[in-house]
Amino acid sequence: MRRNIIKLKRIVLYTLIIPMSLLIIITSLDNRGLVDIVFNPLRFEQPLYVVSAPLFILLTLFFVLGLLLGYLMSYIKHRHIRVDKSVKADEKNPKKTMDSEIIGTLQLQKLKK
Repeated sequence: MRRNIIKLKRIVLYTLIIPMSLLIIITSLDNRGLVDIVFNPLRFEQPLYVVSAPLFILLTLFFVLGLLLGYLMSYIKHRHIRVDKSVKADEKNPKKTMDSEIIGTLQLQKLKK
């Protein structure tokens, strides 16, 4: 079983991670030119704030921000599933829940003193 997991990780490494890394490196080398990001789109003649940076840095930054935003949205969307699993686990093992309630009560009593 463990050997199959190691083989699967190796397959994922060779088919996904290495080509993606090469694609990012090639994109970075091709897009080294500076671009201006203007933060006042209504009046281009008098920009409020201008950032000049290599294009590959901006591409990488927005790619990572997109990944993080996607993860956050997925986390928020599936939160109820995690809560349901937690409640079911507490229902299956009431002693564990009672122990945690007792510990919480003892901690509150210590804080009140």
